[in-house]
Amino acid sequence: MNENTVFPHLSVVVMAISLLVFAPVALSTDIGSSPAAPSSIPAPPNPEKEDVLKSVPSAPDELKVKEVTDNAPAPIDPIISPGQQGALKTSPITNSLAPPVPPDKEAALASVTEPNAVHPNVAQLEKRIAVLEDEVQALLAKQGKPSQVKAPFEVVDDKGIALMSVAVTNGITQLTLGDLGTMARFKIQGISASMIVTANEQNYVTLDSSKDGSRAMTRGAGITTSIGRFADGVNGIVITDTGGVTANGSNQAEKSLAEIATLPGKKVALRLYDETGNAVVMAGTNPAAAGAGTVKVANTKGEPVAFLGTSENGVDGALGVAKAGKNVAAMLAEPATVALYNQAGLPIATFSKNEGTEGGNVTTRDPSGDGVFSAGYSEGENGGQACVYRAKKQNVFCLGIGVPGMGTGR
Repeated sequence: MNENTVFPHLSVVVMAISLLVFAPVALSTDIGSSPAAPSSIPAPPNPEKEDVLKSVPSAPDELKVKEVTDNAPAPIDPIISPGQQGALKTSPITNSLAPPVPPDKEAALASVTEPNAVHPNVAQLEKRIAVLEDEVQALLAKQGKPSQVKAPFEVVDDKGIALMSVAVTNGITQLTLGDLGTMARFKIQGISASMIVTANEQNYVTLDSSKDGSRAMTRGAGITTSIGRFADGVNGIVITDTGGVTANGSNQAEKSLAEIATLPGKKVALRLYDETGNAVVMAGTNPAAAGAGTVKVANTKGEPVAFLGTSENGVDGALGVAKAGKNVAAMLAEPATVALYNQAGLPIATFSKNEGTEGGNVTTRDPSGDGVFSAGYSEGENGGQACVYRAKKQNVFCLGIGVPGMGTGR
């Protein structure tokens, strides 16, 4: 072999070796140009790709030289199968090492009806969202506004026993607490006050409580009835005229009509008021008669005109009438007496039982209350006796029985 034939053969051999060295680099650079697979990091071994590599025979050196020199398309990478090579031409490469999903698997995923709780795909998530949207729309259509709950409905405990129910029966709205055989309690609690109100256009009922008191109140036909403890210290039942605007357009203030209550510093009593607000009838206990019962009647000026009660000992009955607040007549059970009084409140005449006997006696008195004439049964005389007392003569003149002139003087 001469010099002219050796060098051309050496050139071919050197070029073939260069192609064998640089051709894999070019192919690797072309396929691995995606940012997801940097060329500086070697790809991990893949057993499937290794098997494919072993099954592809090496091309002759002459063929490789011809492919490069003729600018033929890049040779098929032995790592990628012919089917995958076609996919690379029609879709962008996102990961050169990730195998594509087979078409039959895509169809299987698209037909999945049960969500995969571990690794849900986009289709499964979309189906879930669609189901939730349908359920929300159904609930909104059923409930109307989100802030409303449609009746009838029932609230039960963990055992299924009804705690509360709301229903409409025969056009009447009913709120029921508890169930048959159970105890129910309705409680409203506030920091400063709390109130329950039931009302229509004209009448209403309230239950309210505060630091000043608590009461139940009903109002209708211009009359208010309240029971409880009131801010002014009254505690009991109070009936008042609501007042308001009268038929002629004038304002009428609220005024008391009746009450069974305690007043500040006083015990419980029944009080009835007139149109001007004066107490005209009062019934209760009398502290001046050891707490015994008493009834007083007053005139339109508020002055007492009648009394029914007991004597000061609280045991014996007493009845009296008065004028301008002063006694006029009285009837006492002990001693059995009917008495008349003057303007000074002193007795001027008495009709009573004789002391020590079962007979009667009549006594008239002077303005100071001292007796000037007395007549009645005399046990000593076994009959009647009348005596006159004259203060100027300092003597007593009595009339006897069975003597001329109705007796003798003494």
